[in-house]
Amino acid sequence: MKSFESLIGPAARAAMRDDRRIKAVISRIVPADILEHVTFCRLADRQLRVTLDGAAWVSKLRFSERALLSALAHEGLDARTVSWHVAPVPNPTRRESAERSAGGRSDRAARTVRSAAESASASGDDELARQLRRMAAHLTGGRSRAGPRERSAPPDGGDRRSEDDPSDA
Repeated sequence: MKSFESLIGPAARAAMRDDRRIKAVISRIVPADILEHVTFCRLADRQLRVTLDGAAWVSKLRFSERALLSALAHEGLDARTVSWHVAPVPNPTRRESAERSAGGRSDRAARTVRSAAESASASGDDELARQLRRMAAHLTGGRSRAGPRERSAPPDGGDRRSEDDPSDA
């Protein structure tokens, strides 16, 4: 079986060596959390080419351009300009975040909605107050603390009972 070193040509080895050397210089200037987004560096024709995994990092590193050029010159690397390039990572890692379920029950939200219902009722908007109390009951899973449920009135404000309702008599 061939060694890894034997599979890489001299030009690729030199580019990898330069990349490590340039990254070592950059690591003295930029924070480690930003440095991990630098995917490759190359110095050619007195131009430093820096490849990053996202465009947002270009704007953060651009502010350190003069310091980078000065540090490279101090190390004997002749760079006059810096060009920034973006090559996104093919399979970005998934960010960990808290999962939230839609329609979750919340006593705190229900209290807030009930408070809004009281304000709506005090201002005379009974329909809004009724809907807000209904929402509060939904937020607590049907455990209403606002008293008995109100029957909804039809949009025209009339009576909802039908003509053959026995309780009508």
